[in-house]
Amino acid sequence: MDIQVGQIDLALFPNKAGLDYYKIILTELEFSYILDEVNYDVPAFSAIFLSPHQHFELIGKVNTPSSVTQIMFNGDYYCIELHKHDVACNGLLFNAVYQLPHVLLHKDVFVELLAICGKMMSLGTDAGKFRAAIMKSYLQLILALTSDQKQNYIDQHTYFSQLTTADGVIFQDLVEQYYRTEKTIAFYADSMHMTAEALSKTVKKSLRKSPSKIIQERTILEAKKLLHLTYKSVKEIAQELCFHDQFYFSRYFKNIVGLSPQKYRQAVGISAAANLSKQ
Repeated sequence: MDIQVGQIDLALFPNKAGLDYYKIILTELEFSYILDEVNYDVPAFSAIFLSPHQHFELIGKVNTPSSVTQIMFNGDYYCIELHKHDVACNGLLFNAVYQLPHVLLHKDVFVELLAICGKMMSLGTDAGKFRAAIMKSYLQLILALTSDQKQNYIDQHTYFSQLTTADGVIFQDLVEQYYRTEKTIAFYADSMHMTAEALSKTVKKSLRKSPSKIIQERTILEAKKLLHLTYKSVKEIAQELCFHDQFYFSRYFKNIVGLSPQKYRQAVGISAAANLSKQ
């Protein structure tokens, strides 16, 4: 299975089906959920974006009927990294370390997305090349529409705006520059001329996550990319992320993701995009 579109019952979550896949969940319901140990409230007429092996579960019960539309595809079917400039989806929709993992959609856009999903479902499961091309075009359209909606949401809301100090140092930029080498709050607090406690309070108020959680998520995101998009060994990846002990890196990764780096690579595979890095 490369892509699947259909109705699912939220009562089935959490489950292990499709853990190796990217998922887009379109919901007319509002409910609360936990994603990677962070609590979120999703409003009605929204889309939720999940990357492979993220831990998603509902909080409490949802009203019946509780069916939602789910689009599920693997990384080789549509490589988010390769197409990130086409639809701006990597880091905005999926792998959104600094943003909400869902977006409120305009109702007209929500209806349009459901119509596209309906067309995708009507194509059935025929493996013909024309169906595959049409399905990919529909998927790219969905990603483009939701990317546009999320960018508009970010532009209009300051809740997840960049966190800055008076001298203009940006926490998010610091993380992007130093997450490989610096994984302690103390480094970022010192760089921003703040105490670790003050930084933790400020970041958590703005981003709903602690600084250590953000650094951790960014490190794991890069590890997942290297495992999926390159042929580098686990030892090489550990060294690139400045883990001096390969076995400590493996324990760190497994503690967060739920499986070892090697098993993660076996589950999601090495993308055909990895061949580009060899050229």
